[in-house]
Amino acid sequence: MARNDITFPRFCELPKELRDHIWELAVSAPRIVHLIREPLQPERRGIWQAWQGLWHNVDRHGDMTLSKFRSDCLAPSILVVCRESYQVASKFYTRAFPARYASGPAIYFDFARDDLYINGNTIGYKFGREIGQASNPMRTLEITSQLRKVQNLTLDISLVRRSGTYSTEEVLGDILGSFGGVELLTLSVELFYHSSWGTIGHTRDRSCLEFTDPGNYEWKPLRCSIILMDGTYDGEDVTIDSDQWQRLHSRIDVPTLEAYRIKRLHQGGRYWPLPDINYKIIRQASTRSSRLRQRLSL
Repeated sequence: MARNDITFPRFCELPKELRDHIWELAVSAPRIVHLIREPLQPERRGIWQAWQGLWHNVDRHGDMTLSKFRSDCLAPSILVVCRESYQVASKFYTRAFPARYASGPAIYFDFARDDLYINGNTIGYKFGREIGQASNPMRTLEITSQLRKVQNLTLDISLVRRSGTYSTEEVLGDILGSFGGVELLTLSVELFYHSSWGTIGHTRDRSCLEFTDPGNYEWKPLRCSIILMDGTYDGEDVTIDSDQWQRLHSRIDVPTLEAYRIKRLHQGGRYWPLPDINYKIIRQASTRSSRLRQRLSL
């Protein structure tokens, strides 16, 4: 009998407490949920030449265009098996990050276990410091209270960099302050993959992402990028931006971050805890991991 044909028709005869426990065991492993921003109308942007002689986007309300968020990370299958499984899974997963004026596939998120992954596709390649500003699309949606519930946050490291006179630690502190409850922060770099046509591009399918340690890779320079060789990824070469690779190995100065946190508190800012910080590479799950997750979700 094929594995997919294995059934247990007497499952409903088990005591409800046992059935509920089985459903809890079937809840998905922690996921990396990537948010993708999609405007609901053409964005309005204006440009003028500032007195400094630099060009700036001056339509400060342009980013307040109505938007919605979606994710390639599909809803956990346990939510759609039956009413009983849904009732159990609903204890873990919440419909999150809604848009007031839009409908679409719901994003289900476990605030205690899932990682919220934010990169340029989420906030339009802004400096990380701008995440907390009112013009940011993440603030125009009614998700502020949900952001404060996020415990595991993953940031593309390109969002956490010096901005004018603000240090990297100050930029990161403002991001953490706009969330307020992050306990584990992961600063990450996403891999580029070689396609069959010999071109390089970001991961298109982010439905099944996983972390891997930078120490698992050997690398060699290639122009402005780095080729990474990782035997666990089916022997496939991947590429990463050399600047981001170096930044991934430059650690956040935690005492400086803590000093900025205390300074902001004394200035009347919102409390936020000092999180544990990890440094990881994000990639598509390997073939072996993907198949295992597919089997576990059946």
